[in-house]
Amino acid sequence: MKGEAKTIYGAIRQDLIRIHANWQIFKQLFTVSDDCFVLMNNTAPGFFRLIQDVLVDNAVISLSRLTDPASYDSISRLVKMLKGQVNHSFFSELQHDLRELELICEDIREHRHKRVAHRVRKSKPPESGDQPIRLPPLTRKKIEGALKEIDTFMNKVLGYFESVGQIYEPIMTGDANDLIFFLKKGYEATRPPVDFR
Repeated sequence: MKGEAKTIYGAIRQDLIRIHANWQIFKQLFTVSDDCFVLMNNTAPGFFRLIQDVLVDNAVISLSRLTDPASYDSISRLVKMLKGQVNHSFFSELQHDLRELELICEDIREHRHKRVAHRVRKSKPPESGDQPIRLPPLTRKKIEGALKEIDTFMNKVLGYFESVGQIYEPIMTGDANDLIFFLKKGYEATRPPVDFR
């Protein structure tokens, strides 16, 4: 890989690692256990709700940006830049994979366009009977499915040039597991002792 394709690949790779890091924090905080949920609600429910929304919206914006049109530094642009660097059949595979990826991210992109990054402009002020904008459900499964497909796509490109693959989920120290551990210790230390007499 060379030229602009290599630069775009590197930028997407860094974005993907960052998205995985953020999503790893989301999973550690909000999908591990009911005990964690109770602890967050008993200590700082407003804060943790805000963090949950920020992490989900970050995933929406980041995944949408990676699947933007070729006029941006996106996977579409990467495919376009690879046209002269790969054989015809592989390029056709990449185009097919890109279309599949765009379909997988369609609901995520709709959330970016209508909820997270933009507001739908109405020609007249809303009336009391106006219905809210209906959006497709945004699930953890959709976000994780999109991440998995982008990982696969990027490894396919990397494998073509270097016959290797990459794991995009970083190993982090000082992550949400550590936060919850110390929050739990602090919470337990502030509770009155139980008298078992």
